[in-house]
Amino acid sequence: MKKIITILVTFVLALNVNAQNNDFESSITQFMIRGYGHTGLNYQTSGDEKESSYVGSAFAPIFLFKHSDRLMFEAELEFVLESNELEVGLEYADAMYVLNKNMTLRAGKFLLPFGTFMERLHPSWINRFSTRPLGFGHDGIAPGSGIGVELRGAFDLGGPSLNYSIYSTNGARLKDGSDEPEEAGMLMFKNYEDNNNSKAFGGRIGLLPFSDSSTEIGFSAYSTNGVGNQDSQYENVGAFYMP
Repeated sequence: MKKIITILVTFVLALNVNAQNNDFESSITQFMIRGYGHTGLNYQTSGDEKESSYVGSAFAPIFLFKHSDRLMFEAELEFVLESNELEVGLEYADAMYVLNKNMTLRAGKFLLPFGTFMERLHPSWINRFSTRPLGFGHDGIAPGSGIGVELRGAFDLGGPSLNYSIYSTNGARLKDGSDEPEEAGMLMFKNYEDNNNSKAFGGRIGLLPFSDSSTEIGFSAYSTNGVGNQDSQYENVGAFYMP
């Protein structure tokens, strides 16, 4: 029997900087640095064998810039020690423009509202479990982030409320096994430059039936008509996801 114990330590930081003019009056323009980090200890036992190691050291600064009440920008970097190497990644970087109280337009690289885990719950300071839901994660089989545009918002229904998101991103890329034969047939969602002319489309709708927002009923989907390289035999192979 294999037993795994993970101890996770997380810290959160925040720094606010407000731009001011020469008369020391408050400015609409604001800049904030937030973030979190984590480290942990893995202890595994399998029969008479025991293993322990300090793992998961990571730091993720988050940059928030508010140009006005309508135009904002957000970005998150990731510095992770993994496999005896330092990996640097861009979790998301997008600009948002508030069209009205019910609609916000977003463009750039953003976390996809496919389910709720990746967009709302995956950071370690929120998700305190040692594992993630099956299929979700940076290398999971479910879409986690993408580069494209999104329209999102919410409506007050007089007690209950409704939120929605509709987006289009570069479609997933089909792994043909040329680089990693064991992953042939899998989809790669880190498609920073689209490999064909087929884009992915998706969305999510959530209903909060109670005025205290204690319960949410949601539905989301992700679809693309082509995941193979352009002019290849797999160009017209599609994919459809529902969590």
